[in-house]
Amino acid sequence: MPMTLEQRKANEAYFTQFLKMKTKNYMWKDKGNVYDMSNGRTIKPHTMKDFVELCSIVRRGYAKIFIDLPDVVEIGGVVVVGDFNKDKILDMVYSIAEKHYS
Repeated sequence: MPMTLEQRKANEAYFTQFLKMKTKNYMWKDKGNVYDMSNGRTIKPHTMKDFVELCSIVRRGYAKIFIDLPDVVEIGGVVVVGDFNKDKILDMVYSIAEKHYS
C-alpha cells in the first residue's frame, strides 16, 4: 500500500530532527540499515539497499537534498565506477517505487 503524503512528511520531519541533533549514525533496526549523519547536513546510507529503502519513505525532493548516495554505488549487482548522476538514480528509484506501489 502506498504511503500518504502526510506519512512521507512525518518521516522527513523524523529524520530531520536527528540531523539537527547532530546524531552521528542512525540505525533502522527493522530493516538493518545504517545511515551516517556525521556531517550534520545529509544522511548517507552505507549501501544502495539502504538508499533505496530510505528514499521509498520520503518525497523525492527531500531525498535530492538530504540523502547522499553511498560510497559504493551498486546497480543490479554491478558496482558503478565514476561520476554518478544522483537525479538519474533517483528517477530509477521513484519509477520502480511507483510501479511497485500502484
